[in-house]
Amino acid sequence: MKYLPVNNYLLCTPPPPPSEKSEGGLYIPETSRKKTNEGCIVAIGPDAGTFAIGDTVVFTEHSEYRVMFDDREYILVQAENVVLRSPA
Repeated sequence: MKYLPVNNYLLCTPPPPPSEKSEGGLYIPETSRKKTNEGCIVAIGPDAGTFAIGDTVVFTEHSEYRVMFDDREYILVQAENVVLRSPA
């Protein structure tokens, strides 16, 4: 990867989008789908602390920046906004 976060930022990949259909086969409008505040770390800033590449993190609502690199969506989040971490 040619992009590395600075300071205490983490670069994450978002989870796959939620299903457009319910288990019963009904279509769920986009406004009703749950937005997840989680991601898998792919790059770590030098001051981010004890995170590792591959960790899955959950962060506070409205704390992320969604960015596009090479036609892929990524999430930038500061380490202090992470509330849960699941080691790889």
